[in-house]
Amino acid sequence: HNKKATIKAKLPQGEKSVDIPININTYDNDQVTTILRAIELKVGEEKEINVVIGLSGTAVPIKIKALGEEKVKVPAGEFDCNKYTIAVVGRMIDMWYEKSAPKRMIKYFDAQSKMTMELLP
Repeated sequence: HNKKATIKAKLPQGEKSVDIPININTYDNDQVTTILRAIELKVGEEKEINVVIGLSGTAVPIKIKALGEEKVKVPAGEFDCNKYTIAVVGRMIDMWYEKSAPKRMIKYFDAQSKMTMELLP
């Protein structure tokens, strides 16, 4: 059973009320990064969740797939990571999370925009 929350967004063109879906399998961007820190998927295993995108209040499905372990070197050092690929709205995003606590995101790569983010010291 789908619930919703109404938020008020302050935009340059004024305030706008937006209904955001809330259910057991719908998250926002911030929650997704937390989920990826805690998720336990076997290599090749895939999980689908819904993510609310922007101020439209639209929930879209994303697929998270575990690709395995990888050693990643970034400006902050070298880390043993779990690598995931995320398919969302036609985009493929690779994310690496350190295996040990605090399980921070070490690297992010969006193939479509060619944007890379890396952990700094």
